[in-house]
Amino acid sequence: YAVECALKASICRHQEWVEYKLDVDYRLMKTHSFEFLISFSGRESLIRQQAMTEWTVLKEWGPDWRYMTDPIADTDEIFRATEAILQVLL
Repeated sequence: YAVECALKASICRHQEWVEYKLDVDYRLMKTHSFEFLISFSGRESLIRQQAMTEWTVLKEWGPDWRYMTDPIADTDEIFRATEAILQVLL
């Protein structure tokens, strides 16, 4: 969830919002999709330039990863990718 929160914080900074919009008019923003969120973050090109490998590891993330018995990526790889993405976003 750290990357999702950082993406949403980046959207707030980019859009100059005081808080993340969740009301009816912004219902599309109530998402866990990293691909959707990055497109509004103002950091998409920067992430793709500086952390594309790490982005590839994390872009398919979803809350259901908590329940997977056959992980998509190695835990260490996920942690390294998360750190790299957070450095770009924050």
